[in-house]
Amino acid sequence: MTPGTLHITFADHVEMRDVRETVALARLAAEALHGVDRLALESAAEVDLPARRVALDVSSPCGRDLATLLVGFARREYGAAALRFEPAGREGDL
Repeated sequence: MTPGTLHITFADHVEMRDVRETVALARLAAEALHGVDRLALESAAEVDLPARRVALDVSSPCGRDLATLLVGFARREYGAAALRFEPAGREGDL
């Protein structure tokens, strides 16, 4: 298992185009908290459209804040039942 990586998988009814926009909104909010440069250096988020999944690096405070913001926005937008969380299972998952 790769420590520090979190996968969020979205239900079939959720438009992944909208998820990309939600990730962008969460990134903007995290930039307001930590600054653009620090967020760029200490976090990563990757949207996998075919897998209906977002992979997040949560190994730093910036990454954890980005994940917290994304989960909060996504739960409000799509409903709590539309999200499933799981730690990454392989090296190089992000």
